[in-house]
Amino acid sequence: MKALALRAHEKYLELLWQTASDVPDGLIGDAGRLRQILVNLAGNAIKFTERGEVGVLVELVSLTESNTRLRFSVRDTGIGIPPDKQRLIFEAFSQADASTTRAYGGTGLGLSISRQIVRIMGGDLLLNSEVGRGSTFFFEVELPLSQEAENVSESDEYVDLTGVRVLVVDDNQTNRRILEEMLKNWKMLPTMADSGDAALEEMRRAAINDLPFDLVLTDCHMPRMDGFMFVEELRKSPDLSGSTIMMLTSADRKGAFDRCQQLGIAATLLKPLKQQELRTTIVEILSKTDRSQRQPASTAAVTTSTNGRLRILLAEDNQVNQQVATCLLKKLGHEVQVVENGQLALDALSTSEFDVVLMDVQMPVMDGFKAVAAIREQEQSTGRHQLVVAMTAHAMSGDRDRCLSAGMDDYISKPISATAVSKALSRVMEQSLKALNEANPNGAASADSSPGPSPFDFEASLAKFDGDRDFVNELCEIFLQTAPKMLDSLKSAAEQCDPRACGEAAHLIKGTVANFCANSSYAAALRLEQICRTEQLDEFHAAHQLLAVEVDRLIDAVRNRRP
Repeated sequence: MKALALRAHEKYLELLWQTASDVPDGLIGDAGRLRQILVNLAGNAIKFTERGEVGVLVELVSLTESNTRLRFSVRDTGIGIPPDKQRLIFEAFSQADASTTRAYGGTGLGLSISRQIVRIMGGDLLLNSEVGRGSTFFFEVELPLSQEAENVSESDEYVDLTGVRVLVVDDNQTNRRILEEMLKNWKMLPTMADSGDAALEEMRRAAINDLPFDLVLTDCHMPRMDGFMFVEELRKSPDLSGSTIMMLTSADRKGAFDRCQQLGIAATLLKPLKQQELRTTIVEILSKTDRSQRQPASTAAVTTSTNGRLRILLAEDNQVNQQVATCLLKKLGHEVQVVENGQLALDALSTSEFDVVLMDVQMPVMDGFKAVAAIREQEQSTGRHQLVVAMTAHAMSGDRDRCLSAGMDDYISKPISATAVSKALSRVMEQSLKALNEANPNGAASADSSPGPSPFDFEASLAKFDGDRDFVNELCEIFLQTAPKMLDSLKSAAEQCDPRACGEAAHLIKGTVANFCANSSYAAALRLEQICRTEQLDEFHAAHQLLAVEVDRLIDAVRNRRP
C-alpha cells in the first residue's frame, strides 16, 4: 500500500487501509499470493478512479480455535462496471468496452489470474459495481491460526492510552471512521472534525470547558484550510497552542516535512497508515511531552546516544526478559517486535525490515547461533548485511569471541541494562555506516567512474517470488511509475538540506527496492538513511548524489529488462 500510495496521491485520491481490530495477528497462508491479488486489485482501482478514494479492508468472518476466515475487500469510487459487462472483465485481456481501454488501459491477465488464485485458496473473487459510483472486489479465504505468533498490535500494551483526548481533523469521512475506530480500541477519547474551521471550534470549546486536547491528529491536504493553515491558526492563539500535533501527509507533498518542523509539529506520518505505526508514534510523542519532568538525566543522556529511532527485532524466549528488554528499548525511543526463537526471527526478517536484531543465544526450536548462521548464508545471495547483537546469560570468558566468530556484530551480557544496550546499538550503527563509507569512499564520485555490478537481477527477483514472472513484472511496472516521484521527493529534501525529510525519502526508496535484487540501490539508500539519522552532514550531499545515480541506473535496468 505504501508503494501504491505514490500513484494514488498523484491523482489526489485518498488511499485507505484498514484491518479490523478483531482480525488475529498470526496466520498461516501464502502471503506472496495474497499480496499479488491485492496489488492487482488496488492498482486497478487507482487506475479506474479519477476522484474520491480507494480503500482496502480486511474483516473477520469467523473464528475457531484453529482457523479463521477473512474477507478482503478493495473498494473504489471510480467509473463502475455495467451489470452485463461484469462477467467479461475476469476473462484474460477483456475490458468492459473499447472506450474504457482507450481511456485507462486494460487490466491484462491480472483479474483472471487473481480469480484463479483465490479459487485455489478455496474462495472466489466477486464483484459489486454500479456505473458512475464505483466498484468493490472482494473474496474470502480460510487461514489456520499460528500458535506461536505474538499479538504484535498490542506489543506495547503496557503503555496505557486510556482517557487521552485527541482531536482528529480530516475531510474524508472514511478516513475519520477508520481513525476513530483505532483510537477507541486503544481507549482514547477521539473527537472528529471534518474541516479546519470545525476543528478550531472544537479547540475553542475544549479550552472554555478546561478540557484541552492532549493530541491533535490532522490531515495535511484538505480544502479551504489545509493542515498547515490550521496549525498556523492554532499557533496564533496561546489558549489553543498547547496540544501536541501530529500531521498525516501524502508522500508527494514537497517540503511537507520541513514545514512541519518549522511549525513545531511533533510527528509526521505518511499515508496510508499502519495501525501499529500510528500507535507507536502516539506513544513516543506523548511520552516526550513531559519527559523532562519525569526522566532522570542519566536516562535522558542514554536515550539520544543512538541518534534516532531504530526498528529492532528482539529474539528472546523468556517472557520476563522479553518484558524487560522491550521496556528498556522503548524507553530509548525504539520500535520493538518480539519473537520467541530463531526460526521465528528468520520468518520475521523474510517479511519485514529491521535495523538491528537482538538475538538471545539459547532458545528452543532454533538457537541464536543457528539463526545468525542462516542469516549470513542468505546474505551471500542478497549482498546485504543484517546487524545482529547477541545476548547471553553466561558472561563467561570467551563468550564475546564465540559470538563474533559465529557472525554476530556485537555482544551484551544479561541481565541487560539501558546503558549497555544503548552503547551496543551505537557501536553497531557506527560500524555499519563506516563499512558503507569504506565501500563508497568517494561518495557520488564512485558512481561516476566505471559502472558497478548490474543494478537489477531479474532472475534473482524471480526466484525470490517462487518464479512468479507476472507478479515480478507487475512490481517492475509499479516501480517505474513511482520511482520518478520518489526521486523528486529526495531531490527536494536534499536541496533544502533537510536530513529528516531526506532520511524519510531514502527509507521509502530502500523499502521499495528491497522488493528487487537491487543491491547497489539498496546499499546507497541505507547509507543515506543512516547518515541522515546520525546527522553526519559532511557526508550528506555525496550520499544523496550516489543514491540518485543508483536509482537512475536501476530505472534503466528495470525498463530494459527482458521479461
